Amino acid sequence: MRATVPVSDRLESTALKGASIISFALDRWTDLPRCRHHVISRLARRNRVLFTTSPWYVRDAVNHKLDGDARLERISDNLYTYAPPRWLPYSYRFPRADQWCLRLRSRLLTRTVRRLGMERPILYIWHPSFANVIGQLNERLVVYHCYDEYSAFSGSDRTQVEEAEGRILDAADLVLTVSKGLYSRKRARNANTYLVPNGVDYPLFAAAQDPVTLVPSELDALPRPRIGCVTRIVPEDFDAELLRTVFTTRSDWSFVVVGPECSASPALAELKALPNVYFLGCRQLTELPSYLKAFDACLIPYVLTGAKRFADPLKLYEYLAAGKPVVSTPLPGHTTFGDVVTFASDASDWIEAIDEAIRTDSPESIRRRQDVARQNTWDDRVAIVSHLIARALAG
Repeated sequence: MRATVPVSDRLESTALKGASIISFALDRWTDLPRCRHHVISRLARRNRVLFTTSPWYVRDAVNHKLDGDARLERISDNLYTYAPPRWLPYSYRFPRADQWCLRLRSRLLTRTVRRLGMERPILYIWHPSFANVIGQLNERLVVYHCYDEYSAFSGSDRTQVEEAEGRILDAADLVLTVSKGLYSRKRARNANTYLVPNGVDYPLFAAAQDPVTLVPSELDALPRPRIGCVTRIVPEDFDAELLRTVFTTRSDWSFVVVGPECSASPALAELKALPNVYFLGCRQLTELPSYLKAFDACLIPYVLTGAKRFADPLKLYEYLAAGKPVVSTPLPGHTTFGDVVTFASDASDWIEAIDEAIRTDSPESIRRRQDVARQNTWDDRVAIVSHLIARALAG
């Protein structure tokens, strides 16, 4: 089995330099940073990169003031972002109109690429919805970076997503996956598949242990122990029922959730109604270490849905870099973290695990967690990605 390429000094001399890269992701650059933002921003240190986002869905487009032009913005010396115009949305209900908009979006993107002087670019695709860009930009290489089992998401058209992903896997010169489960599934179709897990901005999150980092004032009045969770709250993946049982049983614990809520559910409403539960909403990435500093333990309370069975959550590495005890749903790809993560299944397991994690925390435990995080930085991950792309170009 191919595993993550070891990080070593030799990767510096074989890193990708001076290339043109067009990234295709669902996210906007201004969204809360995820793996796409971390990887692309680092590739842009040595290469010219255009970070493009998905077109507007027709319903969202008509609910906003229309922009007349596509937006090209310069973020840094080598990094640009591009958003298709709202007046060229996509819609599954009107195939002919959708094809017409697709052609016009392709022309505008091609014009933008030429304007930036990006000849023979590398296509860096993050999602199956961008299968149609292959072959449109005279690319020299296609990279597919798979961070989820997209067809397993609730509400997705499984057949359509699998068909689109299949086309990308057949065309890709290089496939990168974030978990062992995804690696096994994608390598069955493309032999040039590698495992490159997610990572962490270690200096940023290690600041949670810095004496000068201040705990947010909004947390000062919350009783300890404070149990924290930093996550994007998707009801079908976030185990609100289990958490309600845990924090009803342990009403002496404060449970603090930091992150955006994608939608509501009855179970989530019942959890939020508990007097010792606090949902704070979204915070900027740079603010998170101060919140983590306030927590006595951190949770990854996933429901093991079809998608989450293949997950490699960024929050794991961020919690470890912050030195915090971690209690998690037993994710199949995280068995190797057993020395620094406690896995729990039912509510009684979670209560026992959290209690034990708080009671036994120590400076030695903090050091051990941070040592693991140092071995999983974004800089090291992107050094591997850069090396693999350069090697693929060399043939």
